[in-house]
Amino acid sequence: MLWNDDAWFLKVHKDARAAENAGDTHNAERFYRSLYEKAIQEGERETIHAARLAWIHFLIFACRYDEARLETERFLPELPEGEQSRYQLRMYSASIAYYKNSYEEVVNITQRLLSAPECSIKIKVEALNSLALARRHMGMLEQALEHFHEALLMVRRHKLLDDGHYDGNIALVYEDQHRYSEALAAYQVALKKAKKAGDEEMVVFALTGVGEIKRQFGLFTEAKEVFDQAVARAESMDNKLMAQNLHVLMADLEREQGNLVAAFDHATASILLSQEEDIPESEAEARLISGWILLDRAQANDAASALNHSRRIAEIYTELGLDFGLASALTLQAAALLALGEADKASKAALQAIKLAEGEEGEGGDEDELTYYTAFRALTAQDKPDEAADMLRRAAQMVQDKAANVPFEVRKDFLARPRNKEILAALAEFS
Repeated sequence: MLWNDDAWFLKVHKDARAAENAGDTHNAERFYRSLYEKAIQEGERETIHAARLAWIHFLIFACRYDEARLETERFLPELPEGEQSRYQLRMYSASIAYYKNSYEEVVNITQRLLSAPECSIKIKVEALNSLALARRHMGMLEQALEHFHEALLMVRRHKLLDDGHYDGNIALVYEDQHRYSEALAAYQVALKKAKKAGDEEMVVFALTGVGEIKRQFGLFTEAKEVFDQAVARAESMDNKLMAQNLHVLMADLEREQGNLVAAFDHATASILLSQEEDIPESEAEARLISGWILLDRAQANDAASALNHSRRIAEIYTELGLDFGLASALTLQAAALLALGEADKASKAALQAIKLAEGEEGEGGDEDELTYYTAFRALTAQDKPDEAADMLRRAAQMVQDKAANVPFEVRKDFLARPRNKEILAALAEFS
């Protein structure tokens, strides 16, 4: 087959992958397009299929998900059952569904791939990874971790390329579980593997993870240095999805340090990028941090604007069927209502958020202590001291539980983070 044997195809495909790994989207597109055009010109069926699959791979890499989905829908009817190209195309469909927040669709596609005896080991590893990512977003953290470890074991057993993706994804789940030291170690392994493999996208992913753990520890200067590296690499790659995520994290970092102008700039950039790429969950995350920045700024109409953000976030997460996100939206809504002097409505929203968070199999998000603390503030405003005290004790307990998972040498920095400091100070005063 020309794709595997012809010198021109081998060289141009190598150049395409090199451009992709370097984050050079423009030249990667040029190379992948020329491969596809040359394959059509040569007329060899297998090479045309290989080039077409490579083109879809590029579209996903470039975050052009609607184009990629259209190409897969056009291509699939041309491939017979049992052909490996068909399984790879199904895998691409799962990737597209994941980036479009269609997690049940990801589960359905990947489970069919894993049960297909003719499907290659390489594609089954990719399917396990996508299945685990979907499970994570559905709040099924232990299942996600199990799938990621199974994928990594298959990579080692069959000596497949290991560029750090699986270690990075394991780190995400550890982070969700507040196992911060384990998360940092996994991100650092992922970073080392990604650099060795020359995978620029994975390098950015791992740097982002390292920076976020540093922020969680309260090491803000170190976190900002890592985020700056990641942003520069993401922007040079023209990877808007990664840049958008980084802007959210940097907005949160600047907010924690009291730099609200810089925080708002990052938050605005993240909203615009998420809308441009049409990724609803990313837009919700960006609006969430924007709402909290507005409440911190507390200028005229800021509370009302934060309330509008919370309602839009709730709409997005309701449409996506993601309760953990809805809990975050309701927490912001409660805080905005409290700022507007509507304590009764604030308490109702906060208690509803708690009910949703506690329904996530005990595996809530990083905002859980904030949800309890917001409920404490709202109930205090309602003059319900006993109920308020219970909420405050829960918030403080979550902070202390997280502190226990932080390395001893940075525990002081962790407890000095504004949110943690405020919660523990409120407990001391309330007691």
